Amino acid sequence: MADPGSPIAEFYRGRCIMITGATGFMGKVLVEKLLRSCPDIANIYLLMRPKRGADVMTRLDELTSATLFDWLRKEHPEALNKLVPIRGDITCPELGISVTDQKILAENVSVVFHSAATVKFDEALKLSVAMNIMGTKRLVQLCHKMVKLEALVHVSTAYCNCNRQEIGELVYPPPADPDKIIQCVEWMDEELLNTITPKIIGNRPNTYTFTKALAEHVLIKQSGSLPVAIVRPSIVTAAWHEPIPGWVDNLNGPTGMIAGAGKGVLRTILCYRDLVADLVPVDVAINLLISVAWHTATARPNNILVYNCTSGSLNPIRWGDIESIGHECILKNPFSNVLWYPGGSFKSSRLLNMLCVLVFHSAPAYLFDMVARISGKKPMGTTRNKTVPAIHGEHGMVYKSTEMAEAIAVVVEKQFKPNDEPQDHDFTRNATRTVRVYLEGPNDTRAEVITLEELTTTIKYLPSMVRVHDKLQRAVSCLEFFTTHEWRFTNDNMTRLMARLHPRDRKIFNFDIADLDWKVYWEQYVLGTRKFILKEDPSTFPAARSHLRK
Repeated sequence: MADPGSPIAEFYRGRCIMITGATGFMGKVLVEKLLRSCPDIANIYLLMRPKRGADVMTRLDELTSATLFDWLRKEHPEALNKLVPIRGDITCPELGISVTDQKILAENVSVVFHSAATVKFDEALKLSVAMNIMGTKRLVQLCHKMVKLEALVHVSTAYCNCNRQEIGELVYPPPADPDKIIQCVEWMDEELLNTITPKIIGNRPNTYTFTKALAEHVLIKQSGSLPVAIVRPSIVTAAWHEPIPGWVDNLNGPTGMIAGAGKGVLRTILCYRDLVADLVPVDVAINLLISVAWHTATARPNNILVYNCTSGSLNPIRWGDIESIGHECILKNPFSNVLWYPGGSFKSSRLLNMLCVLVFHSAPAYLFDMVARISGKKPMGTTRNKTVPAIHGEHGMVYKSTEMAEAIAVVVEKQFKPNDEPQDHDFTRNATRTVRVYLEGPNDTRAEVITLEELTTTIKYLPSMVRVHDKLQRAVSCLEFFTTHEWRFTNDNMTRLMARLHPRDRKIFNFDIADLDWKVYWEQYVLGTRKFILKEDPSTFPAARSHLRK
């Protein structure tokens, strides 16, 4: 039963909700929060696509078996029956939703949360346009058919206007004409498109911020009289209070920095200590989303309101503070099997940082792998002489084998039809023990035959530490723009909304980041990264501390 003192929970009573991006970091927290704090909600329709051979029901089971749903599974398992998966894909015409499901959504949905997007900073422009711009356009078209729609809340990013130093709560002119960009990616050869992408995105640092800015413009242009609101979170980080303090499920942003520094493999980052690091815990952003939908539906603003969900002007923390507090928390709560004593530092000189990357990242990685080969040991993280029931390809394909005892997913860049559904393919063996590896990309399906002997050789000499270093360096490089620049965001709409909330809702759906104690929060973040990302049980602390003292 809904909290009797909560107008927001009462608003959601009996209403049906649609969520895109429900399997993403923010999406998961949104689903859990709605079920837990708005228990009388009707159904929550989740747009999901089959992935890695799993249909949408299987993916829903995987979603609800995650740690953040533990309380609901134990205390109110019946609430999970309100989740209804809708098979679809935002990159497909009409979102890939069947006519029958479109009719169900059109007749029942009152509130839509659109959080589906590719959040990879270095995503290819073609896919970024398909997901972030075309996906938004198609969703708005569906929303126009919803007879009960009271709120469409679009999740953007505070950095979609990162070409400005001061960013208000308004939609700025787009960096390009969205229609022309869409036409461009449709007819242009992808290789050529990738080559000229830097010129197309201009003064935006990546395709993510570029396409999210265009998506806002598409939303304004296409929405007409729809009840729309835009929420722009900055860097979304681990949970502050709920569902579990410190909960996080990905290595994006500061989480990767914590994991890399905690394991001792991240020793240097280009970062200006005096700049404000604008971080927002995921539960703060989710509570704002839920509150914004309520306000949009009940207050019925005359125009589209934008909410900058940021912390810099309300409760600032600087990168230098993160460096010192983070180091202290990591030493206090050490990770298991660290490769190097946690240390290193932020660098304000690009040249010095490059030298440190060479000395403290690249060289040790190659040395580690060379020693492993010489000693006859396999590089860390490889798979050898191990039965693999399912191998996941780079783009989501699943390869199953009941016969092979040695197998590896080979990452090769090929192209594949975007509308084709992932399928299960059996590995086949003949007298020469060959394996057919199916590859996925945007234009066609191709197969490559590789012998098991070749696979075994690949596994034996796979330079895992170098691979780890390369991935880490790519991730850190994507963050450099944000660790070397600072923005001033206005939060007037966000603070005004908090003031309008009922006292009970201010507690249940709290998004007042001024109350956050960064030092306490950062320790929770380190512990959460250790537990939920690195899967290290608290019982390993004694051994980890002993290892660190050696």
